[in-house]
Amino acid sequence: MRFLTFNMQAAIATQSYSQYLTHSHRQLFDAMPKRRVLSEIAKLIAGYDVVCLQEVDLGGRRSGFVSQVEFLMERSGHAHCAVQENRTIGKMSRHGNATLSRFPIEDVRDIKLPGRHGRGSIVSKIRPGARAIHVVNLHLSLRREGQNLQLDYLASALRQVPDLLVAGDFNCACQSGQILEFARKTGCAVHTHSQHLSYPAWKPRRGLDHILSTSTIAVTECKTVPAILSDHLPIEARLVVGSAG
Repeated sequence: MRFLTFNMQAAIATQSYSQYLTHSHRQLFDAMPKRRVLSEIAKLIAGYDVVCLQEVDLGGRRSGFVSQVEFLMERSGHAHCAVQENRTIGKMSRHGNATLSRFPIEDVRDIKLPGRHGRGSIVSKIRPGARAIHVVNLHLSLRREGQNLQLDYLASALRQVPDLLVAGDFNCACQSGQILEFARKTGCAVHTHSQHLSYPAWKPRRGLDHILSTSTIAVTECKTVPAILSDHLPIEARLVVGSAG
């Protein structure tokens, strides 16, 4: 199974630090360049069986009041999705996470994470074969204190959940204490390492996007995808799910 996690920055596609200022209008309004970027993202994710997206706009003014998830599904060929809305800023934006899948999604659990900035995780039960897996798509806060609180909360929520694949924008390094403690509590291995640098996309210096799994989901390959369509680079993996048991 081919898997991808990607903070897509609502198709704003910042490509330098200066563009956070010069392209700030893309945070407020829809624009033709964003639609072209969204089309390129659809082409990218079409090659994957399951995709975890963060920073998706679910229909605010900055996306032309159209859900970017619907646009991506129509053009990528994914038949199933789970969507989580975490924060709404007036009519301007509707921030969320989305998991797209070629396999049926049997159950969805929306887990809002503690904190003031509308962070969340969404758990999708997906059955790629005889055995179902639980795909956890998350986006954490920027500060360590918030990340510790959120990962502790999530680990408790996942205590009885088997066959975990956890991915998303953790906003911290793979060897940070908060990730290692979360991995210990959930029985997961961390598959992203120091070479998987994902931010900033135009000159990656930090690994903020990660993939973890329990031993029932083998990750045979994990790498950064050199597609500059956001201020983050995507991370892909090839997965082998254990037989039913």
